[in-house]
Amino acid sequence: MTTVANTEPTQPTRERILNAALICFAERGYAATGMREIARQVGIRAPSLYNHFGGKREILVALLERMGPARITRALADLAPPMSPAVLHERLLTLLFALWRDVEENRLMRLFCGEALHDPAIGRMLEQQIFGQEKQHLASAIAGALGGARPSAAQQQLAQTYAALCIAIGFGKRFQLLLGDDDPARLEAICDETRVLFDAVAGLLPR
Repeated sequence: MTTVANTEPTQPTRERILNAALICFAERGYAATGMREIARQVGIRAPSLYNHFGGKREILVALLERMGPARITRALADLAPPMSPAVLHERLLTLLFALWRDVEENRLMRLFCGEALHDPAIGRMLEQQIFGQEKQHLASAIAGALGGARPSAAQQQLAQTYAALCIAIGFGKRFQLLLGDDDPARLEAICDETRVLFDAVAGLLPR
């Protein structure tokens, strides 16, 4: 099994725990991984983990907040006007594809998608980030690009439609990516397909 113990001695203990947990969860599964195993990978005693996290669930939540949909949610929140809808659309694709090319990110999302299917709490957490927060941040950014500080009702509705379609397409293509390996050629083919679909959605926006 891969270990992170002593590989980065200057890294804060909390980050070392998260890195070790990600490896353990990916290799053994969330349910099969105990706090003792995570501690062993970090190189500390198991009771010391509880100085940083109350349990495995807190570690999993912290991973989702650090990576996964939280990363693009934070990036979308920073996509503030002034910029044209076309520029914002291109920045969205750049953000999305950078995330998809991150091997560690894909490892985490495979873990979360698997756990979400049989743990309703994790499923709700993932759903809220992707179909709640991500969609709303994207809709707000597009509405601002369309109408500035005071977008009209029609512009807000168009922004909501655009965001909903982008999230649905993005999630579907991301899931397709996660179902296979991280072969670069396959990844780029999926990115190309996604761009075609996203550009079709962008046709809804005024130029």
